[in-house]
Amino acid sequence: MATLGRRVVILAACAACVFAVCGRLAAEDRPAISSRQDFFRYAKGLPFGISEDDDYAKVLGKIRKFLEDYKPGSKEESHCLRAVKQALIGCETGGFGIGAVLVNPNGEVVEEAHNEMIQQGRSDLHGEMNLLDKAETNRKVPLLGRFQIPEGFVVFSSAEPCPMCMIRLASAGVDTVYVVGNDADSMTRSIYKLPAFWRDICSKRSFKQAQCGAALSDAAYLLFYSIVFINDEVFKK
Repeated sequence: MATLGRRVVILAACAACVFAVCGRLAAEDRPAISSRQDFFRYAKGLPFGISEDDDYAKVLGKIRKFLEDYKPGSKEESHCLRAVKQALIGCETGGFGIGAVLVNPNGEVVEEAHNEMIQQGRSDLHGEMNLLDKAETNRKVPLLGRFQIPEGFVVFSSAEPCPMCMIRLASAGVDTVYVVGNDADSMTRSIYKLPAFWRDICSKRSFKQAQCGAALSDAAYLLFYSIVFINDEVFKK
């Protein structure tokens, strides 16, 4: 009976763990946003005060107010906040809502940037690419050899990196923390699909989701999908 009792306790503990993990994953499983209607539907009830009557400028203004008032609860979350603020700048300057910051081993932000593809007319200027370009060009990091950043530098991005950015981050030798993930076919879950050489390089680096508040993550998500407000203007040509 004692053995049976121990088994019951173990099974109950395992069930609790499965429930906790499944609950966490369900909370992260956000619906795709492909229209303004989807955007407003997702924003409804979130702590930004966004309504369907808001135009794009008002939406961004409300998210800015939220970010300015936000109090990070940890050093990691403060870096996440700065990355999301960069994403907001990307939107406010007419581009896409992805931002990133580079943090040195002492926990100091040494460079920050946002996606500038539209603003600069450059297809390569994704948030993380732009960040590393600036850091390397401005000599904000001591490079090992000709292109690798020393161990201990971390990139905090508002969104999960795309394939191009992931390869660049891994090649540069930095780990990455992202505020909000993409869908089930995301790049971090698809490293195994890469050719062996690149799979090996990416597997040596860490790509993980940040520990931050749900509302901050929601802000990053909305900024990422704010593309629905500029989609017609940018892609109809």
